[in-house]
Amino acid sequence: MRLKLHLPNLQRLLRCQRRWRSLRYIYLKLKRLRATPPEIARGFAAGIFTGMMPLFGVQTIFAVGLATLIRGNPFAAALSTWISNPLTFVPLYMLNFKVGQQFVDTQCLMLSLQPEMSLAAISQLGLACLLTLTVGCVMMGLPLAIVSYFVGLQLAERWQRDRRS
Repeated sequence: MRLKLHLPNLQRLLRCQRRWRSLRYIYLKLKRLRATPPEIARGFAAGIFTGMMPLFGVQTIFAVGLATLIRGNPFAAALSTWISNPLTFVPLYMLNFKVGQQFVDTQCLMLSLQPEMSLAAISQLGLACLLTLTVGCVMMGLPLAIVSYFVGLQLAERWQRDRRS
């Protein structure tokens, strides 16, 4: 019996292996950060908070800036912005929008656009939706950032304790 090597399966396996290797590299880099546990935790919290914001494409930049402002670790901040990624941002922002509707009383139904509406009316509707989403993001982001600070603090302390032993 002859073993037949199928090239596309081998390429797929190598790609998967590279992904795991890069994820392990990120994990080890995070575990070996030369920062205090509170700095790492503040970085996590900054990243989680900005990851919840509707800052499409610039979340990492804002997270690093916020982490620097609050004396957090920029790498931990950049890494934790990945909470919102192309797979999670639609349900995440839908939830944030629903939460925002509880705090901001706006009529923001994109389905109710009428053909005779002016461009100014449509842009006002868009601003109302953006305001609702932003308020919802802040209302969801603040508690998650606080929780992630304490979780990040525990993880960082454990990682550093394990590294010393």
